[in-house]
Parts: sequence; C-alpha cells; structure tokens
Amino acid sequence: MENKNKKKRFPIAGLLIVLVCLGGFGFAASKVLDFYKPDIESQSEVQELIDIAVTTVPPTDEETVHYTIAPDPTQADANAYATDAAATDAASQQPADTAQPDKTPGPSASEAAPATAQPTSNDTAAPGTPEPDPTGSEPAHTDEPVSTHEATPAPGTTPASTPAPTGTPRPATQTPAPTQPGSPTPTPPPYSGPPSPLNVDFNALQSINSDICAWLYSKDTPINYPVMYSSDNIYYLDHLYNGSHNSGGSLFVDYRCSRYFTDVNTLIFGHNNKSGSMFGTLKGYKSQSYYNQHPYMWLYTPGHAYRLDIIVGLITTSNSDPYTLFNSTDELHDFLRTAKANSTFDSGFYPDTIDKIVTLSTCSYEYTNARFVVIGHPVQCY
Repeated sequence: MENKNKKKRFPIAGLLIVLVCLGGFGFAASKVLDFYKPDIESQSEVQELIDIAVTTVPPTDEETVHYTIAPDPTQADANAYATDAAATDAASQQPADTAQPDKTPGPSASEAAPATAQPTSNDTAAPGTPEPDPTGSEPAHTDEPVSTHEATPAPGTTPASTPAPTGTPRPATQTPAPTQPGSPTPTPPPYSGPPSPLNVDFNALQSINSDICAWLYSKDTPINYPVMYSSDNIYYLDHLYNGSHNSGGSLFVDYRCSRYFTDVNTLIFGHNNKSGSMFGTLKGYKSQSYYNQHPYMWLYTPGHAYRLDIIVGLITTSNSDPYTLFNSTDELHDFLRTAKANSTFDSGFYPDTIDKIVTLSTCSYEYTNARFVVIGHPVQCY
C-alpha cells in the first residue's frame, strides 16, 4: 500500500515543480518586456518621424566634398529684431507729455541693421540643471523646474505647432529672441570633408512639434534622434517628441542655451539607457578604440548641417566646468586645455582653434552623481 501511495503522489509533486518553473519563467519574461517596452515604443515613434522627415543621401564615390558656405541670412533678421526692440524700449521711456518733432519717414531700424550680426542668447538664468538618470537604473529627477522663461519669438523662426498626436498635449515652446545685437560673425571658411549623410525636413518636423530644434545622428549607432527644446529641463526627461509619456525620454537642449546653437557651449542631455538607446552608447567614448571608430557625429538644424568633431570625453559631476555657459572663447580655451589632459581618449585637437562646442551629457556610475560628457566641435558644412 505504501508503494502505491508514493506512486500516486509523485506525478502531483512533479506537476507542481513544472508549474513553479513556468511561473518563474513567465515572471522573468514580463520583467524583460517591461524593461524594453519604453525603448520599443520610443523607437517606433522615432521611426515614424524618420519616415516623415529624414532621408538618406545616396552614397557617392567621393569621400570628400567641397562646399562654399554663404552667409546666414537669418542673422540679419535676428539683429534687426533686436535693434527694433531696443528702439521701442527707448521710445517707451520718454515722458508721455513731451512733444515730439515731426520727422521725415526714413529707413526702419530693421533696414539699417548690419547683415552679418549674430544672435546671442541670454545666459543669466539660474545655473541649476537636473541631469537625466538612466532607465532601469536610477529614477529620473522629479524636482520642480529650476526656472522657466518667457521670451518673444523671433520673427519667422518658429512655425505654428499642431497638437501632439498621442499622450498629453504640451503647449508649444516659445522661441526666445535675441535681446541685443550680436557681434559681427565672419563667413565660415569653405567646407571640405565627408559628405552629409542625411537630409532633414525641418518644416515637416516643426509642423508636428515646434519644440524640435535639431537632429543628431551618429553612424552605426542608435543615435538618430530629434533634439527638443523647452522652457525647462524636466519635461523631456520622460516624454517623447509627440507628448506621450515614456521613461526613456528624449534628447533635449538645456533651457539656458539658445535653441539656435549660437552659444559658446550648447548642452544636450539624454538618458544613459541600458539598452543603448538615447545616449546609452556614449559610454563607448571611454575607450580610444571606440573614438577611433566614431570620430564625429552629424548635427542638423533648420538651414544648416554640422559635422560634430568629437574632441573630448570626461567623467565628471553635474555641477562641474563642462556645464558652464562660457562668456568668451578665452574662457573656453582655458577649460579645453584642462579637459584635453583628462580626456578618456586622445583626439589630437588644439584647444585654441576651437570657437564653439556642443556638450553631450548623460549619467555615469563611477561614483555618486557621476556624469559622462562627450564634447564636440561643430564644423559647418552648409
């Protein structure tokens, strides 16, 4: 009888073991799916955007192309706007009862503005900047925005936005206009280098969301994303370009910077996602071999394409010098001399030849509050 009872119990015990194993496998599979779900959704949404507005330039046998770069016509418009604003402020300060002599109509302030002025951004905002944390590693910052700013949009620079197709609608970000005429900028030298690999239709992009201010692309990596700009450094930590909530977030420009990439240092933030999406592959620049394979990226803005020559990689903290909005190229050169000596790779650049940088920032884990920044020098192609 005892043997018969044992034979009856054995199949039940074996079935329980199988069920427990299947349950554990299912739980593990669900966790894996939850981990990759934001990336899957994000990549699907970005792919839709790529299909609409981004095309690949047909390959050419020429490894080097030559462009003659014309002066930027939008600089004259920006300077004219700033000059008109200054004239309006001066007129508004006169007493209301003061009689003004009649004047013969003459050229407006915008007509008299020099054609080569460069717009400048307002760098007096609070310096605090929350930094993205990686998906699946540390929770994203939930602090209130450090600051928000309201600015009058520059004429002809920001098209009307349409409601976000999915997710919570977000009001279109106003485009900050220059507050004072910029210093004259010489025409960039003719470009000679590798051909631009993409064509980006910013009219189509900004008709979807006017917060899209640029496009960043790195060949043979996941980096092929729109770059967003808003009035804070919070919203795009966990939102996609279309307003839908996503823990993977988006790439976005520091709100203290100009969306036109006219600052001495323009900061772009992105999550260090374990899957490699967003800025998850930047950590590759901690090795010389990765730099050798990816010595430059491509940065596209409305009307311009830049080859972003990678010059420095630094392990640092969120309140360190790479997050400074330098007031002059002299300050930039001082910083770059120190940065070059501490870089994770050797690019062989000369600090005193650099007039402007773009800093790509993400989280790192060497110590508490660690960040990894990759600094590039934008070379205008057209």
